[in-house]
Amino acid sequence: MPAVPLGDIRAGQIIYFTWDTNDGNGGSINPTIAGTISVYKDDNIAQSVAGITDVRVFDGLVGLHNCTIDTADAFYASGHDYHVVLSACTIDGQVVNATLAEFSIENRFNPNQSKFYRRLFIQAVAPVVAQGIDAIMVAKGCIEYERVLVSYTYNWAAPDDTYDLLYYYDANRRVYMISV
Repeated sequence: MPAVPLGDIRAGQIIYFTWDTNDGNGGSINPTIAGTISVYKDDNIAQSVAGITDVRVFDGLVGLHNCTIDTADAFYASGHDYHVVLSACTIDGQVVNATLAEFSIENRFNPNQSKFYRRLFIQAVAPVVAQGIDAIMVAKGCIEYERVLVSYTYNWAAPDDTYDLLYYYDANRRVYMISV
């Protein structure tokens, strides 16, 4: 199973991803021994299970699992790369150790992407109708609301344009953006 690239995230962000287990013929199967999901920082061999919530047989689907990582824990810090690893899991009679996902925290992040605009990020964990985020969008995986202020004169007190953007993931983990 190839590692899921989760990208470069902001500090303290909660990330979600699904992963699957298959038998030798490719069919969905649940592990007989669950193993452990842990996170490695950079190339350090010390791993952590801090902030990890592992849900096996996600939504009752055989072979589909869900992992949530809350990066607000002290183990997670800006300027580092992280590898989410499954270890000592038995699948179809075989012991499996695998990298499930990879991400970084503000390691490739540039807060000054352009001198012409400034972004304000608001995490969506519950419906916020005033921000264009309703219960349907949250159920579909809404993750972020972003307000982009554009100023060609560098006058942030009175920006020339303001755009409100809504980001969410679909079931195939594709990112969509909607202007609201």
